[in-house]
Amino acid sequence: VSFSSTNSAVASVSGNTVNINAVGTTTITAFQNGSGNISAALPVTRTLTVVKEPQSIVFPPIPDQNIGAPSYALQGFSTSLLSLTYFSDNEAVALVSGESIIIVGPGTANIQAGQNGNNFYAAAAPVTQTVTVLSQGSPGAVFRVNMSSQTVSPQGVFLSGSFNNWSTTAN
Repeated sequence: VSFSSTNSAVASVSGNTVNINAVGTTTITAFQNGSGNISAALPVTRTLTVVKEPQSIVFPPIPDQNIGAPSYALQGFSTSLLSLTYFSDNEAVALVSGESIIIVGPGTANIQAGQNGNNFYAAAAPVTQTVTVLSQGSPGAVFRVNMSSQTVSPQGVFLSGSFNNWSTTAN
């Protein structure tokens, strides 16, 4: 038995192996020429349609960052394992450099991960994560305090301490 393809750009045949080359449609034909006492068989054809494989992006949330923090390596990947591209909608807060973000200033930026696909994979739907950059000592800094076992007096609660060389005092 031998095989042929009507569109080798989509699928080529080597021996009895079909090699997928691109998206599209081809017809694969099987021939049996016969020999000696055996008559040739009628050719058998089958349509082969090659479509792009779907893929998706996994892009976990980006933790809050502080001014002066080192660049942050983005943790996204595509299910096809093709590389992602990233985009920042606010370069005054975070710049994209390859697969990392560089912290520029306080505020928020939406970081979008994308993957355009290739000859075998369809484009993935983009995924966006928001990064919040806090300026040191700013009133926007958030501190979480477990008050479950504390007693509150009529004068309120007094907190003091330090964090990353920040001095804090609050009533």
